[in-house]
Amino acid sequence: MRRHSTTTRAIHLFLAMATMMALFLASSGVALAQARPEFQLGFRLLADQIPEIVGEPQEAEQAQSNGDALQQTSRGLLVWNKADNLTRFTDGQSTWILGPEGLRKRTNEERFPWERAAEPQGKQGSVFQYATLNALMEGNYDGTLTVGELKQQGNLGLGTFDTLDGEMIVLGGKVYRIKSDGTASLVEDTEKTPFAAVTFFEPDVSLSQEGPVAWSRLYSYLDGLLPTKNLPYAFKIEGEFSYVKARSVPSQVKPYPKLVQVTAQQPTFEFHNTRGTLVGFRLPDYMEGVNLPGYHFHFLTGDGKAGGHMLEANLQSAQVEIDYLSDFRMELPRTDTFYRLNLSKDNSADLDKVER
Repeated sequence: MRRHSTTTRAIHLFLAMATMMALFLASSGVALAQARPEFQLGFRLLADQIPEIVGEPQEAEQAQSNGDALQQTSRGLLVWNKADNLTRFTDGQSTWILGPEGLRKRTNEERFPWERAAEPQGKQGSVFQYATLNALMEGNYDGTLTVGELKQQGNLGLGTFDTLDGEMIVLGGKVYRIKSDGTASLVEDTEKTPFAAVTFFEPDVSLSQEGPVAWSRLYSYLDGLLPTKNLPYAFKIEGEFSYVKARSVPSQVKPYPKLVQVTAQQPTFEFHNTRGTLVGFRLPDYMEGVNLPGYHFHFLTGDGKAGGHMLEANLQSAQVEIDYLSDFRMELPRTDTFYRLNLSKDNSADLDKVER
């Protein structure tokens, strides 16, 4: 009995000392050691071949809603795509892939013939567009779809307003107008639009970008996160920006000038070291004329009080969310003005001046 009592007292003493030590460490601000993130399976196999390029793991492997896996490193991002069972690493400009030919390198704009497009899993995303960009280029600024009707088709997107009165950004189901002085405000459902594109945003990919991404690399970096260039994508990029250059357009009066003439005089605004959100789309080249091929972003500051059509952006850190869109629906205005427009013109040269 004495031996049992002595053992019990020793256990109680040990537990008491352990508890006191834990309380001391907590009160003194000393953090208990945590397991460092590591590369596993295919990520380790790729990283071991080019360790100086991949760098060190910055987080544990993150599972995505579409079945993919991501892991941030000190030099870029590791990606495993469920659809094609391939492991990739991108540094924002180039991509290294473990495929049937071993480890191969390409630019983010290229694709190897054996790369299969990763298909959206689960519910397929849909983008709704009102009117065509070519119609807007030709001066079709009369709004005929209400903001209330537009909100029934999506909760994230962009566009403009009746008489070209400012840039539109749709974020979280709210519709903002960025006036020609760069200020932003919510609009009523009775306002009208001549052109807009929206989607009910359900991201297939969500990742944290901890390091800076300069404007010269932004689109290349985003390209490296996409499985194919043949699908439309919606983006929400929320975080810290060291620099953003944006513009907006003032309301126009009839006879309306063409859009390239309006934007030639566009006021621009600069934002430094600010928090905000980029909202926009990347559309395939085959959609030219219907909308803008490539990337198109509008910017809204974190307080919702300023923004504009993004012309340049230096990303400091952000949460990048991407929605794969495999369904495209378009509604066209039923007006005499739209019926009379010549939409067969090649506006690609003017479009580059207008949007970029």
